[in-house]
Amino acid sequence: MNWLEIDKFLYGLISVAKTEEQLYKDAMKKFSWTQRQAEAAIQPLQARAKIAHPKPIKKTAKLVKKRSKKT
Repeated sequence: MNWLEIDKFLYGLISVAKTEEQLYKDAMKKFSWTQRQAEAAIQPLQARAKIAHPKPIKKTAKLVKKRSKKT
């Protein structure tokens, strides 16, 4: 398994994990990693996941299309 496949798997774990503790336990079990190895692999991905998927922006007003006048 290469790092791209590992990252893809970890992104999936990050998105479904209920707690960070469970996230690390699952990664450590899957890849036979120590706690330190799991932290080194997961923490950068968590930071990127937060940047890539920020909280959705609330819509406060509807956009109105302007009609162009034909003369």
